[in-house]
Amino acid sequence: MSKLWDILAGYAWIDRDVGYIVKFSLQPNRKEKPKIAKNKLENLLKIAKAGAVKPLILLISLANPQLQEYDVTAILNLSLCDENKEFIASSGAIKPLVRALRLGTPMVKENLACALLRLSQVDENKFAIGQSKAIPLLVNLLESGGFCGKKDTSTALYSLCSVKENKIKAVQAGITKPLVEEVFGE
Repeated sequence: MSKLWDILAGYAWIDRDVGYIVKFSLQPNRKEKPKIAKNKLENLLKIAKAGAVKPLILLISLANPQLQEYDVTAILNLSLCDENKEFIASSGAIKPLVRALRLGTPMVKENLACALLRLSQVDENKFAIGQSKAIPLLVNLLESGGFCGKKDTSTALYSLCSVKENKIKAVQAGITKPLVEEVFGE
């Protein structure tokens, strides 16, 4: 594991055509955040194709909350590019994202709700997310999350519930109560 840290701690990639740096400062003691250019979608596609997704997926499972927050945010940013959504899911991101949704900090959970919302915009991903047991965790976040988290969570659940099996899972997870409370302010 320390070898992985050594490799990733010094990893930096410069794309002169695009003019940005992707830097993964993954040592737990580092204070700086990874920088991913999200101003141009083509940059996000190049970053994903350059191999950034798989190391991020591996690192989501680590116990360091700050590192997990950076990784989840990086995956969220990469998912802003439509072409990356299928690639992120097919790279095995859904299960580690759902695991982090269960165990992560409140900030990680809110970013995960948004990332799962973005990934759920691809029909095949809706099935995979539903199968990963994310729906009960999203329902729980709908009950306990902050304003932004509730907004992204409710939108993610709305997207996921376009699949019949996911609707059933949402009802079984108790989605009715938090939705009624949100609508009627109870």
